[in-house]
Amino acid sequence: MFRLLFGREAVESEYDCLLARHKSDEHVLLNLWARDVLLQYGAEAVDLYPQPIPLPSGGTFDVDLVAVFPGQGPLYIEAERGGKKKKEKRDRKWANYRLVTDHFYIVVPNKKVQAQIITEITTWAYPNQTRFTLHVCNLSSLKEGGPLWQFERAIGRALSGPKDGAR
Repeated sequence: MFRLLFGREAVESEYDCLLARHKSDEHVLLNLWARDVLLQYGAEAVDLYPQPIPLPSGGTFDVDLVAVFPGQGPLYIEAERGGKKKKEKRDRKWANYRLVTDHFYIVVPNKKVQAQIITEITTWAYPNQTRFTLHVCNLSSLKEGGPLWQFERAIGRALSGPKDGAR
């Protein structure tokens, strides 16, 4: 109908595009909230539609957001809602994330999800003797003038060498 009335195709809504990319309304909203906060904290750009990142194995890693802050390379950011998920699928996600970067940037909506995600990631990392730095932003705990990444910890044992790519 729009094409008949205006002689051109209607633009697809951002919501529809994001919903096709994410798992639920809640995940879409979490990504939008994260984008807004990242911009408030000085990101020069936040990509809501990042391209899949090629993995050495030939697969790809589909990151939720990519943010660029002044003087830094891209930050690959995962927005996590928590809840019960299949362990093997989640372990594969974290292993693929580690192939992309040695800095995990996770955005969560609240303290309960923060605790769940930290436990999940560290439980995956220690048996695999994987080292990286975990950065977590709890959106509901942000305080004006406070840090964006309220939880930052080195996880695991020493790396065999420096990792190229994103910080």
